[in-house]
Amino acid sequence: MPKERPALVKEGADFIKVMGSGGGTYITQPRLSYFTVDELKVIVSEAHRHERRTTVHVLATQSIIDALDAGFDCLEHVEFVETDWSRKYHPEIGTRIADSGCWVSPTIMSGHRRLQRLLVKRQVESLTSEEQALLTSLKIKIATNFETVGRLYDMKVPMVVGNGRNQRVWRLRFLVWS
Repeated sequence: MPKERPALVKEGADFIKVMGSGGGTYITQPRLSYFTVDELKVIVSEAHRHERRTTVHVLATQSIIDALDAGFDCLEHVEFVETDWSRKYHPEIGTRIADSGCWVSPTIMSGHRRLQRLLVKRQVESLTSEEQALLTSLKIKIATNFETVGRLYDMKVPMVVGNGRNQRVWRLRFLVWS
């Protein structure tokens, strides 16, 4: 891995982003951590050696812990997905995030469009059992994301607005604080 860092820096990378867990595509596992802590430490060390900040995609609860142990500068998403697919905010991990000084880039509304489509469809016709299960899962996901962001905000964790996608044009349609 260290051999790749200089090439990325030479190509103009401002920061190094790592997929600490799956998520974002259908073939990945959002509930699993993808690297060992030692591997993540090498990535952070090499990026910092080249004066680049590090950010890490962390959906799985264990990947959040591993990223904190490795010393990443920013955590993306922070969704607390358990190995059994449930979602549960962990106050002790939230405290670790706050104490670390690490930034968080939450994606509060991930899944919102799919949720809205299912709610509209439900008004017109019955949902299949799979669609109903997805609807329930998306409601839980969004509620947990709001809880996580609210708790981290209350602990004064520095946050940056993002959507986890590499796009040149970003449109912020709305931001809801509750």
